[in-house]
Amino acid sequence: MSYIGNYLKDYASQRPNALALLFEGGAVTNAALFETVEKVAAGLSQKGIRGQRVGICNPDPFQFCVAFLGVIRSGNTAVVLDPEWPKERLEKLRLAANCAETIDSQRYDELIASGEASPRVDLVPDESDAFYIGFTSGSTGEPKGYCRNHLSWLKSFEVSSTVFGVGEGDCVAVPGPVAHSHHLYGALHALHSGASLIMAAKFQPKAFIRAMESGGATVLYGTPTQLNVLARAAKTPLLKVTKIISSGAKWLEDNEVHLKTAFPNAKVLEVYGASELSFVAVTNPVEQAPIGSVGRPVPQLSLEIRDGDGNEVPSGVSGRIWVNSPLVMSGYVAAGSADFVRDGDFVSIGDHGYFDENGFLFVSGRENRMIITSGLNIYPEEIERVLLSLDGVTNAAVFGEFHELRGQTVLAILQAEGAGGTDEFARQMRDKAGAARSPKRYILHKGEWPLTRSGKTDLVALQNQYAIRIK
Repeated sequence: MSYIGNYLKDYASQRPNALALLFEGGAVTNAALFETVEKVAAGLSQKGIRGQRVGICNPDPFQFCVAFLGVIRSGNTAVVLDPEWPKERLEKLRLAANCAETIDSQRYDELIASGEASPRVDLVPDESDAFYIGFTSGSTGEPKGYCRNHLSWLKSFEVSSTVFGVGEGDCVAVPGPVAHSHHLYGALHALHSGASLIMAAKFQPKAFIRAMESGGATVLYGTPTQLNVLARAAKTPLLKVTKIISSGAKWLEDNEVHLKTAFPNAKVLEVYGASELSFVAVTNPVEQAPIGSVGRPVPQLSLEIRDGDGNEVPSGVSGRIWVNSPLVMSGYVAAGSADFVRDGDFVSIGDHGYFDENGFLFVSGRENRMIITSGLNIYPEEIERVLLSLDGVTNAAVFGEFHELRGQTVLAILQAEGAGGTDEFARQMRDKAGAARSPKRYILHKGEWPLTRSGKTDLVALQNQYAIRIK
């Protein structure tokens, strides 16, 4: 019977002195990792906490991973709470998840001390057991809690091993906080599969590049924004990196130039998915995907594009994306999402897209972000991709701004190197996207571009900063 982390004992026995984790302030071997995880599990069992939800709110990446693995090793469900959240949100979500215990830095030390004197845990988690409750990034609103069982990520791990080719012998670099699902997934798959792991408490590009160099990273996870920034921070090529796994937003081909300079031996695998769905589609470096495509559906799932009446549409026609997959979450915790709907074995999170005649998937955008202006449907994500292709534009966000006559008009917020105005960008957009789909108003953002902790554009922060009226 398998569960997340069940091979840690084997790695500790077979390769006790091999590197398991490298992080700011230290390094940990396989033997030390397993021993510390067992102490946390024993400490929780001594308190009688079993089959319950345990919050983890710890900014230290090593302590976080140990606490997470210790919680699930003791037969509990780990509830990931971001220590950067405002206190009010943190407490609200902790209560909504019904946490029996919360492991912060102080509680972590107490559990370690308690576990040293406790007998080891003899419980073996079942693959059908819930092991993880996470929260969406909140880039478009309040975070939503979702629950996963062991099997859903064990199946995802199979995709990482077979499709991505990541496993024992690799050194996996995860540049952001593991309180977010993309980073947490990369970290847990590395430890579960016997790879070593380089972690960061915060996204600090220059420091992380140095850690990758010293640790000999071979695989790099990240969002397109993180990867672009890391590539620019690298002063010399990192020759050992052979795979780059990008998710969280559409990868832009224009980023290839910087990436190839920093990581000349790396192949980029672009992943399309969501916290609730896990992997849906991936580009295969061997098979060149068309520009704009997110690749083909991953093994183990089937995918349909349907119209508003629930009928499948032919290739080339856009509709709602529906997925039948063993990788999908079990359900939401507390508040859910109206975008997530089920139809038999199929689920949808509201994304729209289409297949081309060769079976490649193209994602147009999320239904709840769609702009309707004078009866024309426009996906902000498509306009953002065109904006990011313009010379000098480094970041872009598109909103539907309220308009009395048209319903909404398209507003673009740009960050551009050395730009003194937006007239030239507006002209280029009319040429590339057409007048009807081009933004009617532009804002040139000054200062640091707002990102969520998971590395995505913080749309809520931009909307609030510029007082954008949506409806």
